[in-house]
Amino acid sequence: MNYLRRYTDLPALLHLLLSEELTFLDPDRWDDRNDAYYLNRYRESNELETLLAICFTQAAETYHHWRVFCHGSSGVCLYFNHARLVGFLNKNLAIRSGPCIYRTMSAASRREIKPPELPYLKRAAFKDEREYRILFAQKHYGRKTVATVRIPLTCLRKIVVNPWMPQPLFEATAATIYSFSRGAHIEVVQSTLIDNERWKSFANGAA
Repeated sequence: MNYLRRYTDLPALLHLLLSEELTFLDPDRWDDRNDAYYLNRYRESNELETLLAICFTQAAETYHHWRVFCHGSSGVCLYFNHARLVGFLNKNLAIRSGPCIYRTMSAASRREIKPPELPYLKRAAFKDEREYRILFAQKHYGRKTVATVRIPLTCLRKIVVNPWMPQPLFEATAATIYSFSRGAHIEVVQSTLIDNERWKSFANGAA
């Protein structure tokens, strides 16, 4: 199955489970000022009052993602069915989505940037993130810094809890998630990225 993964934290997950809503935020809050600038240029060129975003990755699990995007004992990775999530969201006229495009500085200088590319264009140093970005764009109704859009929980297929959470806390967390999942068939597991018994077993046969 083709997934979109979102690294986030337990409060954001509980909000999603209780409200069945995705939360879109203002890019001005992002660390990457290049990203924020490009999105603001896109907003201005399209005369949008509001442009918000939520980011996913199409990459498999990496240590980088855990450390950068949700480090700590409350981090979780949400696995969404790509086709189902994007297909549902694209019914909303305020939604635009697509994979990020990665370019080096020299490549960008040789090619004119087209306005529709602005919200998806990133420097090549970020290419390992394999980001997929979903935008919330409105021309009217006043400037917003946050917005929510309802989705069916059936879009969410799996929840992976961070590898640093102690086992008793993971078991309690998993039970809580299941109690809020409203019958949706969502798998809850803990990442073994940094402590995997099968991986460690390969060392036992070393000469």
